[in-house]
Amino acid sequence: MKWENTVRQLIIFILGTVEVFIGLRVLLRLLGANPLAPLANWVYQVSGWILYPFAGMFPSWRLTQSSVLETSSLFAMFFYAVSAYFVFEALAIFLGWTHGIMDIFEKRPLRSPNPLGQETKREERETKPL
Repeated sequence: MKWENTVRQLIIFILGTVEVFIGLRVLLRLLGANPLAPLANWVYQVSGWILYPFAGMFPSWRLTQSSVLETSSLFAMFFYAVSAYFVFEALAIFLGWTHGIMDIFEKRPLRSPNPLGQETKREERETKPL
């Protein structure tokens, strides 16, 4: 059970990292950041290989002389999020996980349901009034 949580967290971490870099790129391009600035240059280089499969898929919209809206990057964010969801759900099906991706964000602990729908002895003791 512990390795399942590690795999889940790894998928979410990878997706989050990819989404942050693409989001930063969209924001910097939208605000017209100077590509020669070290931070902007680094973000463009790192996100460049992530966005390589989507290069030129959609036209970019020039809003002002320095501001650009990259629609390919927005599509890539959507694509990577949907892809991560399907990878997560496929792993859940093939590995027999009992919870989907949305259960990770709930506050309750992950555990397998009782197949008979009966309370366990511990749950019965906790719910009985004194």
